[in-house]
Amino acid sequence: MWLNNYPAEFYEATRIQEAYLILHPQILERYDITREEFYDAFPRASNFSQLKYPIVDEFWIDYWDSEWYYMSQRTDNLKLKREISEASKVKGQSKKQAYKYHQLLNQNEQDRITFMRNAITQKYNGSKWRNTQLLETGDREIIEFTYWWDEFFWISNTTRTGRNILGKLLMEYRDDLLARLNEYE
Repeated sequence: MWLNNYPAEFYEATRIQEAYLILHPQILERYDITREEFYDAFPRASNFSQLKYPIVDEFWIDYWDSEWYYMSQRTDNLKLKREISEASKVKGQSKKQAYKYHQLLNQNEQDRITFMRNAITQKYNGSKWRNTQLLETGDREIIEFTYWWDEFFWISNTTRTGRNILGKLLMEYRDDLLARLNEYE
């Protein structure tokens, strides 16, 4: 299983310094942290960043950040999908509102990875700006910091431990994108 290859681990300071970092939009405000302290921050790559254009699912429901789209994939309940869509329209609601839906959504870790991979694909597909930003990270590791307890997709900014699944999925997408670009050369 893909997941078993990535157990939670501790991230040394030097490893963090050499990586590109994704920061939740509120992490800078909440902890009074400057971007300079985070070395190379990957701008607006967080799943919680509002999108210029929504992700539209197979039911023609709009999601204004990829986190809400990811959450909507975790249910077959159309009414719940619509509620999640409405919540996505309010900037900064993701973390707060997510708790409301957490127990109602699919919790299977392998499924969650698949859904997050889909969310990344939808977020980056067709966005020249986002793809350029992603390719500019080169072959450096991408790490996403979080300020809350969940260390499944992220690493904790206080303990520096976690699985960093989201960073690994972004690197996977970057490698696939580069391979597709190289096909056309």
